[in-house]
Amino acid sequence: MPVVPASRVRALSGEGAFEVLAAARQLEGAGRHVVHLEIGEPDGATPPHVVEAGARALRDGHTRYVNPAGLPDLRDAIAASLAWRGVRATADRVVVVPGAKPMLFYALLAVLERGDEVLVPDPGFPIYPSVARFAGAVPVAYPLDASGGVDVARLTDLVGPRTRALVVNLPGNPTGGAASPDDLSAIATLAQRHDLLFRLHLEPVR
Repeated sequence: MPVVPASRVRALSGEGAFEVLAAARQLEGAGRHVVHLEIGEPDGATPPHVVEAGARALRDGHTRYVNPAGLPDLRDAIAASLAWRGVRATADRVVVVPGAKPMLFYALLAVLERGDEVLVPDPGFPIYPSVARFAGAVPVAYPLDASGGVDVARLTDLVGPRTRALVVNLPGNPTGGAASPDDLSAIATLAQRHDLLFRLHLEPVR
C-alpha cells in the first residue's frame, strides 16, 4: 500500500535550479559543453589548505558529535569576521548550520502560526514561500525595484493586520540587487513599526 504524504509535505515545492542542474549534467555526460547558470556555487576547486584541514581532522579522530551550535573555534572565527565587517556579534550568538535552507526553515517554523502572512521577495529564493506554506502561513510576494533591490514604499503598502514576518535577501537571489545603508534603515524601521520579525538572508559574495 503506497504511503500518502501529509498535506504539509505537499505544500513544499521543489527548486527548479536543481532540476536544470541534473539535466545539464546529463548533457555533459553525453559530451556536450554546458555553461552553468543554475546553481550558485564557486567555479574553482576547494583550496588545498581547506582540503588538507578536513583530511587532517579525520586523521586526528575529529569525527564525534560536537556542540549543537557548532565548533567553538569556528564560532569564534565567525564572530571575529563579523566584527571586522562592522557587525556586533559574539560567539555565543553564532550558530553554524549546513546551509541557508535549514536555518530559514528553523527560523520561520519557530515564529509562524497558521494564517500569518509572510512578506517574501519576488523574484526570490523558492524556499521562502515554500516554507511559509509548510508552516500554514500565507506567503505575500513583494515586487523588487528595477535594480533588483527592495522598494520600501511598495513594501509598506503590503503590510496588513496578519503580517507576521518579513524576509529580505541581500544581495538578491537571483537578481543580485543590493541595498544602501539608508534602505536597510528604512526596512528596519518598517519592521519595528509593525512589530514584524525581520529575517535578513545574506548571500555570500563570490
